[in-house]
Amino acid sequence: LKTGTTVKPIERKGIDIIFCIDVSRSMDAEDVKPSRIDKVKFEINKIINELSGDRIGIVVFSGSNFLYLPLTMDYDAAKLFVKSIDTDMISLNGTAIAQALDTSITSLSKDDKQEKMIFLFSDGEDHSNDSIEAIKSQLTDDVTIHVIGVGSTEGSLVPVSENESKTFLKDSSGELVMTKLDEKFLINISEIGKGNFLRVSGNESISDPIINIINTGEESLISSYEFSDYDYKYQYPLFFAILFLFVSYILPTGKRRV
Repeated sequence: LKTGTTVKPIERKGIDIIFCIDVSRSMDAEDVKPSRIDKVKFEINKIINELSGDRIGIVVFSGSNFLYLPLTMDYDAAKLFVKSIDTDMISLNGTAIAQALDTSITSLSKDDKQEKMIFLFSDGEDHSNDSIEAIKSQLTDDVTIHVIGVGSTEGSLVPVSENESKTFLKDSSGELVMTKLDEKFLINISEIGKGNFLRVSGNESISDPIINIINTGEESLISSYEFSDYDYKYQYPLFFAILFLFVSYILPTGKRRV
């Protein structure tokens, strides 16, 4: 027996999260201690320690990009992957943010109902001129892009190690390379992605605001509802049928008088 309709809360499945990480040489700059890339790795590990029931993946990029870790709930494995990230992973120079975001979006399942978030960690430097238009064309309605700008707007030299001595990166003409946070470009990405813009410029922790963003997404899923077609009521007639059958066995029976 089925009658009417009923409303049931959706069971939370967690959030799908992609950490999209800039591994270009400029991320070795030390205007964020101990370095931009090491700070990012430290903060992501802190975030992973606070997750529960969420799937995470990692995309790394410089002049090119690739999916470094597909979506997983194995947080111990994810932390090992984070630990091994460095600026030597990709030999091609540049900051191909649009392509990296495309890979991140593609890595997220299109069929699942859970919320999907991308956290982009980058100094935003050395991007192509058509990046913004490319990002606009790639973005889907069910994906939010939160951007974490890493570095200072004042700029910093990029250290390199040569023959066990520390020197600084130079361009093709022999001039020292000064890397600066392109804050305007990164804010633009966050606005296109309908997400937040956060900044790492000192020793402050950025993990707590990111965890708050994730928790807000989880709460929105918990409070949502879905409709089922029918409210099944078969248990009520079944109960009475069993009851009457039981009563028929225990009632005394006698012989009819003629």
